[in-house]
Amino acid sequence: MIEKISKKKVKELASIYDVQDTFISLYLDIARDVDWKFISFRENQCISALKTNKKLLDAFQNNIKTVMKYLEKDLKTELVRNDFKGVALFVSRQLNYFEVIGFPHDIKNTMVVDTSPYIRPLVQLMDEWENYAIILINNNEAKLFTVSLGALKDRKRLAAHIMNKHKKGGWSQMRFSRLRREAIDHFQKKVVETLEKFIEHEKIVGIVLAGPGEAKLHFKSELPHRLSAAVLAVLDQDMDQPTEQLVESATIEVAKLERAKSNEAVTMLRGQILKGGPVVYGIKETVKATRDGKAELLILSKKLKPRGWICEHCQVVELGMKKKCPYCNNKTSEVDVLEEILEFAERSGTNIEFVDENPLLEELGGVGALLRY
Repeated sequence: MIEKISKKKVKELASIYDVQDTFISLYLDIARDVDWKFISFRENQCISALKTNKKLLDAFQNNIKTVMKYLEKDLKTELVRNDFKGVALFVSRQLNYFEVIGFPHDIKNTMVVDTSPYIRPLVQLMDEWENYAIILINNNEAKLFTVSLGALKDRKRLAAHIMNKHKKGGWSQMRFSRLRREAIDHFQKKVVETLEKFIEHEKIVGIVLAGPGEAKLHFKSELPHRLSAAVLAVLDQDMDQPTEQLVESATIEVAKLERAKSNEAVTMLRGQILKGGPVVYGIKETVKATRDGKAELLILSKKLKPRGWICEHCQVVELGMKKKCPYCNNKTSEVDVLEEILEFAERSGTNIEFVDENPLLEELGGVGALLRY
């Protein structure tokens, strides 16, 4: 059964590993169809690389059989019930592990054979596309949407019969205005209650307010502090704006804020370095901090792909390549060092921030962390 991507599931994947390359991690763009040529190409490449090790070759071929059986028989049936554009399969028959995760995004076709599930695409996706809510509101109507991983997930419409503006003057007009304002306030309180349920159920981290005129601003001023602080942007939008355009406009604003948040994290890293605060940077020190569970916030460049080795026996990760661990003399495996850092970070509940091109972060080795202590 395909599971939806979640922090809990990514943490589970990060905690699983073997001492040999027995895991297949397969990411597939299925928006149109499964790319069978890609799978065949990567299968042949991996077989060529594993021919000198019969045990690993047998393990790989058994895992590929499991993958193909699922893709040929079960995937289409499950997609009928779910609107996914991408899936990730994690398979190790040796550890009796099989997991499929779906997400509403196109994703680059990737197959990795390693000692553990390859989670970097999932972690980056969750960092870039946190769940947020959109509220399109005027005085008598509200449309609530939740956007998960950049795609529309849930929606709800609320409406109230609010009296039109009164044309007469005097006390009658004053009384009418008061009753109208009370009706609007009552309606907006109902919207707030619904919003709070959305936030609790969907783990919403931000809110985008939209709508015509002043109603959205009045609504914002009446929000409880917790919700007001979560407002990411306020947009002028018509109530009949097509949903796709509304989500696109909101997503652009959220993406801008995410970039600003990433650059702010690098600025914080720099500040702590200058102050001599609890911080590390560079591959070696960041590996140690995340492995020991000391990192509070991991900051890393999206383009960083350092190669190195890992000893699964003592969990040492270093750059370069060694056939045997210099600390325990066990065999090592070649790894993407950043992937190992991410796994350490996920196991210990470290917050993670991916950063686009940033000269300062590159000077610091492309990776660093603010520490808990």
